[in-house]
Amino acid sequence: MKILLLNNLLDIMKYITIYSLIFHGKIYKNKASVVKAFILTAFLFMQTFILQSGSLIILVFISCLILLCLYEGKYKNKIILFLLTWISVNYLDTICYLFLGGAIRDNVVWYYSHAPVNIKLIENIVAEFIILLVAWIYTRNNHKRWFEAKLNIRQCILLLGAMLGLYIVFITFILFMAYGAPDKRNLLNIILIASAIITISCILAFFLYSNHLKKENDLKTKNIEVQEENDGLRLALYANMEMMDDDMRQYRHDNRHHRAVLRELASKGDLEEIKDYLVQLSEQDEDLKKKNVLYTGNYMVDAIINGIIAKEAYSDVKFHCEGKLPRKLMIQDVDLSGLLSNGLENAAEACLHSNGDKCVLFKAASYENMIHFEIKNTYDSTRYKALSKGDFETTKKDSEYHGYGIESMRRIVKKYDGKLEYIVEPEWVITDIYLQQKDEI
Repeated sequence: MKILLLNNLLDIMKYITIYSLIFHGKIYKNKASVVKAFILTAFLFMQTFILQSGSLIILVFISCLILLCLYEGKYKNKIILFLLTWISVNYLDTICYLFLGGAIRDNVVWYYSHAPVNIKLIENIVAEFIILLVAWIYTRNNHKRWFEAKLNIRQCILLLGAMLGLYIVFITFILFMAYGAPDKRNLLNIILIASAIITISCILAFFLYSNHLKKENDLKTKNIEVQEENDGLRLALYANMEMMDDDMRQYRHDNRHHRAVLRELASKGDLEEIKDYLVQLSEQDEDLKKKNVLYTGNYMVDAIINGIIAKEAYSDVKFHCEGKLPRKLMIQDVDLSGLLSNGLENAAEACLHSNGDKCVLFKAASYENMIHFEIKNTYDSTRYKALSKGDFETTKKDSEYHGYGIESMRRIVKKYDGKLEYIVEPEWVITDIYLQQKDEI
């Protein structure tokens, strides 16, 4: 009876060690958890002394209850990690039984053919020692709380299927060796073939799905890097436009002084001086023309527009801008950047495929707390029917890295309780954007 109790306790301890040390589980700190622990302990003793059983099903059930009742975390994480623990413990137990059978009786399947109680106790002690060793190595470099982490359910299910199928194959080979009588081989063959098919399918699906997730993560990382680079360039252009605006103010301020000088020179009749002075003014005008940009009055919007215009890829596209905006908008700069950059780039990209004029018209207006942007562009008119049906898929060559712009725009518009609408005409595509300014951003 004592050996049975020790075996039951050690079986439970293997799970608790994994929960606490490897998964970094945190036990609830309240009175209810103490009551639950007492009930589970009583249940374990009842199993041992009343039922006189070391039933694997009951032990697994208790191990699951310990995790669900005593440890903090998400319930779906608890269930998935319990199943992973259960399969892993079975792997470890089986390997230990084979090793001990070979070491003690020179027969690796000795435990499965005789099921001695003593070897089970030794196996539990060895398995607990191995789990503690693995936990010590693992926790030196990893402190992640798995019960509270974000797990991919599909990936975990595929991993569970692969591990379980492989374990069934593994244990079937052992049963072949222990109970290889001819009358049992047909059943074992069926189990082996079925489990092998399940295992191979799950392993293939796991790796294919993991590869898909890796590509998605790489794509997101690349898009974030590109977005950060673009935001940095736009902020630099934003600062440059403030300087250009100061230059324009300075020019207007100095203009009255220039007129006064010209009047003075004209009153003296000094034509040569007037000519020289006009040449100098013309040079200043040329410098300002080189700095000429599309202007709405909002530095961030202007920076975004002119950042798109400055791209060499869109050098053949004619951009026109109409409307005025307040200097300060109650919309986050990063949202303005994401919204207008995607909208203008999509418009400019469509223009490049136009079989006529390549033109983008940008209009901006504000009405009380409402902001309105209209982006109007020419496009390949042969796509009129497709676009009329809402087929706005990207036409870029590396399409696997594009096509997320419209989704990003919709998300931003929704954030500001706005509206995003596409109007397709025979010669133009119009993107209508309405945003409500927030009191706090």
